[in-house]
Amino acid sequence: MLSKDAFQNEKSRKLFEAIDELRGSGIASDIDLPELVIVGDQSAGKSSLLQSLTNIPFPVASRLCTRFPTRIISRRTKGSVETTKISIEKAYVFGGDPQENERYANFTQIRPNITSEEFEQLILEAAEVMGVAMPAAVASQDRLKPAAAAGEKATSLQPLASLLPKKNFSKDVLKIEISGSKRSHFSIVDCPGLFHTLTKELKEGERQEVRDIVSSYMSATRSIIVCVANGLTDLANQVAFDMALAPQHDPEGERMVGVITKCDISQSPNDIIELAQNKEKHLRHGWFVVRNRTPTEASEGMDSEQRHQKESQFFSTEPWVQLPQDRRGTEALKSYLSNLLSKQIREAFPLLLKEIHARAKASATILDDLGLSRDSLEKKRNYMVELAQTFSDKARAALDGRYQTEGVLELRIRLLVRNLNDDFATNMKLYGHYLPFENPKKSGIATRSDGLFRHTSATLFPTAPKHAAGSQPVNLAFGAFSANTNGVMNGRVSPSNAFGSSGAPGPLFGDSSASPSKSSILVGSAGTTVRLDPFVNPSNIYEWIRRTLADNRGTELPGTLNSAILPVLFRKQADKWKDIAGQHFSRIRRTTVSSMTAMLAHTCVDDLTRSKVERIINDANKAAMKRGVDRLEALNKDVLDRPLQTSDSAFEESVRAARLARFKNALERFASFNKSDSPDQPTDQLILKIRDQEALFNELHISNARNLEDEVHDILEAYYNLAIKKYIENVNEIVVQRYLDDANGPVLQFSPRYIVGLNDAQIEELAAEHENVVVRRQREERTLANLRRAEEIAEKYS
Repeated sequence: MLSKDAFQNEKSRKLFEAIDELRGSGIASDIDLPELVIVGDQSAGKSSLLQSLTNIPFPVASRLCTRFPTRIISRRTKGSVETTKISIEKAYVFGGDPQENERYANFTQIRPNITSEEFEQLILEAAEVMGVAMPAAVASQDRLKPAAAAGEKATSLQPLASLLPKKNFSKDVLKIEISGSKRSHFSIVDCPGLFHTLTKELKEGERQEVRDIVSSYMSATRSIIVCVANGLTDLANQVAFDMALAPQHDPEGERMVGVITKCDISQSPNDIIELAQNKEKHLRHGWFVVRNRTPTEASEGMDSEQRHQKESQFFSTEPWVQLPQDRRGTEALKSYLSNLLSKQIREAFPLLLKEIHARAKASATILDDLGLSRDSLEKKRNYMVELAQTFSDKARAALDGRYQTEGVLELRIRLLVRNLNDDFATNMKLYGHYLPFENPKKSGIATRSDGLFRHTSATLFPTAPKHAAGSQPVNLAFGAFSANTNGVMNGRVSPSNAFGSSGAPGPLFGDSSASPSKSSILVGSAGTTVRLDPFVNPSNIYEWIRRTLADNRGTELPGTLNSAILPVLFRKQADKWKDIAGQHFSRIRRTTVSSMTAMLAHTCVDDLTRSKVERIINDANKAAMKRGVDRLEALNKDVLDRPLQTSDSAFEESVRAARLARFKNALERFASFNKSDSPDQPTDQLILKIRDQEALFNELHISNARNLEDEVHDILEAYYNLAIKKYIENVNEIVVQRYLDDANGPVLQFSPRYIVGLNDAQIEELAAEHENVVVRRQREERTLANLRRAEEIAEKYS
């Protein structure tokens, strides 16, 4: 067929045969294979060009315009007899009508030295088997004739095929294989011609159907698009080029070869030459001009040699000689396409091997996920046991922190739970208290956050303090101070200045107009009465302690602590714990169910079964939630109702550290007010004089009330810190971890143990397959089988 066969060397021929066998294995619907695809509008001269390229007696009359894709494969073989094999390939390997599949399989024809008439007859028979209607002229003039050879399979098919409903186009492929000693290796696909005008026979939906067929071949990334342009029509009016250059096909013209036909009858040869020079529409592989046989020449029996001579003579004249010789004529086009196809196959084959292996691996994975066919109770039970085992293994591994899925955060349940536990601990420490504790270890601080000086002699219990001559004592029912009228006491600022110049309490004591109560009446300087509002929340912990002490005065001696005070304070200080813990457990449950649902989606691809298992997980979560909430309520009750007891030595150490901090602060205050005038005394030394012993004592023991408030604060803080740490640990261990480890909870419920406990009816309902899963499994089984055959073929030729 070609003067120079691009597949004449052994390696090229092997690769050609490998691609042909790979296509025969059925993988072309999953993997793009290198091929030449010829496209063009109706009446563009595609059929004539095919005849010239392949030297096959392809029907060129308009009444036999292409109604289905045609794949032509030429091979050089030994022997003097040329054989032609014609068969029909399904466009989609999987599925289809079984009767149609049988008709296609039985149609296959092999003929030696086929004539033009026989060839045309076989095409008509193939169209009949595919249920494709030929144009009316063909139907009236070329009725199907009995097969020439006795026993031909087509004869038995004709009565059945004649009864088929007719369609104008088919996606199925007519495959023509020609072998002979004068042939060369070549392969090309001819697509149905694109049409503009609708006719009585051709409808609007069919126009789109043809475009879809052509588009499916254009979009294959390894295909070479041979785009045929009618030299009599402006290129802008030819649909094939617009489609080929569309974004979803080949927008840059990287895979396109342009061919201009009917040059011999064009009235504008110069326009054709300009286009062929790759100026108007640039294509990577450029343009070719050809002259096909005219209908008259074909009817007169012009053979391929005569056609070649006629074409050569035509393109040896002006203005065609302006084009390079290797761009003129069918022989030049044949040579270029053959070499281009050979190169495409050589470059693509190594990548094809990898792609086939990858696709086979993916297909096997899908089948593993789908599981075996479930057409019996035993298979259904086995499927559910395997599914539950796989899910259970993944869930347990994730719960143990052994992550099997790289980079998928939502499947890492242990990581998610730890993060939530950390958030819970942080929230408890930041927001778990009623009021924040003071830090007694802050050095050099003279006042607490309530504005009262630590070195004053305030007390809840009135005493008879000493005061300087001429000064007036200020007696407070809620804290009494001894100070002179100018606010100075022994060189220190007096408490009266802590309240402001008027002697009235600051804002922390509330609105002075509030209704009085026994515990909220204060007597200010000059006998002024002020009141604490019991309905206004305290602004700091000392104000709250002071109020609580005042509201719970009982039979205790002055300066001593009512034993009922600390439980009251602790329960109020820890009152938010239950709400924060409840929110934490709620977040744990939502995160766990979400993670298990995501894990199930990674394990089970069957939507129907997955939705049913999700209900199992959700039901398990509801039951486990109830058990977890009961544990949390019991834990909260224990915290609020039990006596304040601890054997942890850290409690005593914490109280001692707070006392030591207050002692150091008192020394620092005393030193700051009793600085030595001697320049020789080191700054880190304190010399205590006998006369200053009382002043030092006053710094250490400001008053019974103030010392009692500090002691309550420090004891409460020490116990609170131990209790909150234990509570956080208990919530995470007793509530959260037991919820996660619950054998009937959302993480571990769906397991082989659970499946074994189901009866037959439950298994039937749970493992029932949706029809689309059955179809998908069958498709993947067929695809994997094709890919396995393709792997064997590829290995054989690699």
